Amino acid sequence: MGSILGKAKALEYLLAAKSFTGPAGEALGLYNKCYDDSQTLKDSVLELAQRIALFPRVALNQTKSVLSFLNPPNDAFQLDFEAFYDIEQGPEQQANVRKFIELSEGQSANHYELGLGDSVMALYDLWDGSM
Repeated sequence: MGSILGKAKALEYLLAAKSFTGPAGEALGLYNKCYDDSQTLKDSVLELAQRIALFPRVALNQTKSVLSFLNPPNDAFQLDFEAFYDIEQGPEQQANVRKFIELSEGQSANHYELGLGDSVMALYDLWDGSM
């Protein structure tokens, strides 16, 4: 996220657990396109795949290879994983996980989870249930 948004903006979103809409994520450059519905997404993906399939495989592979330098180094992934694992094993985070399951009633797609950018404050008893 930091390589796309820059350090300051990534920290703003990550440290404050700020959420954003689909169109906002597109505007931030986090993904190429936000689709209004699943059928439009499926149609667009199929159209793109059919277009890409027109080109020689060797050219496609070379293009991907040339751009691979943009990928973060493996060391960065390892550091991310280790930091995440260390945090997840801590007693504070274990308590947060238990409270999250309680607040979300063990379900996805409920009021708590769908508003997670705001409702995450309930983990710290700072959310009134409004969105």
